[in-house]
Amino acid sequence: MYQLDDLLLFVAVAENKSFLKTALQFGTSQPTVSRRIKSLTEDLGHQLFISEGKHLVTTEFGAVLYSIIKEKMAYLDELKRAVDELILDNSREAGHLNILLPPLIAEDFITPLIPEFNQKYPNISLFLDYDLRKIDFDGGLYDLAIVFYMPTNQNQKITKLIDSKLGLFCSKDYADKYGLPNSIREMEAHRYFCLTMYGETLPHLKFIHNQTKEEEIFELNNKLVLTDYKNAMLLIKSGEFIGANHEFLFQDDDTIIRVLPEYDFDLKTSVYLLLNPYKKIQSLIFLLIFLNKNYVY
Repeated sequence: MYQLDDLLLFVAVAENKSFLKTALQFGTSQPTVSRRIKSLTEDLGHQLFISEGKHLVTTEFGAVLYSIIKEKMAYLDELKRAVDELILDNSREAGHLNILLPPLIAEDFITPLIPEFNQKYPNISLFLDYDLRKIDFDGGLYDLAIVFYMPTNQNQKITKLIDSKLGLFCSKDYADKYGLPNSIREMEAHRYFCLTMYGETLPHLKFIHNQTKEEEIFELNNKLVLTDYKNAMLLIKSGEFIGANHEFLFQDDDTIIRVLPEYDFDLKTSVYLLLNPYKKIQSLIFLLIFLNKNYVY
């Protein structure tokens, strides 16, 4: 039987028109969102969505259900605001936060929220360090960090934000000029660049066929290596290279093609939020409540 969380997830999918965007919003995987919506559809006995191009739209039944839930959600929002206000009324609305943010995530998900946060909490000062590097909280500089790796220090307070899928991409211009590879081996004849994270250059990539599960190794020439996913996106859009990147960056871009979509990387990328275990800072409460309001029901 469906739960309240399933109905709230349905609302998010209806508003995002995408399983992937909803997965990013809830800090879970796209298959998990798809599975829960499928289960909800079976419980209700009615189709909730249909596909129109790259987007999901509600059916007639789904549209009515969406309106009913949104109306009732006002009461949940009111309850949540009351609890948040209780916390804030009994806390000190001031402080200083040092935060480490990877540019890729910050640009799309964090930085756009800064003006609103600053207006709401003018007495909380922020130091935002936009960098992609590993962090050691022993130094005491940062209060919070968002990173692309699972920390080895399990004493840290860790929350997984996103499971992100990697793929190979090129622009339609590249495909028109140079064609597309039909196999992993044919990649050797194409113009491609490599990505490195935290200074670790990979000698090869392992690909897994998503149907047969057969593995193939592709040796990298590392003639062109990038360390930043945003600039990698620009290089892909230049029409001169094939490159790896996160799927969510090209979710709504019709000018970009997924190369060899039948293969997946044997490389998992997740995004984690880390809290400094050596600091207890009251202003962190305000930041976490604020982020929760924007990204989690």
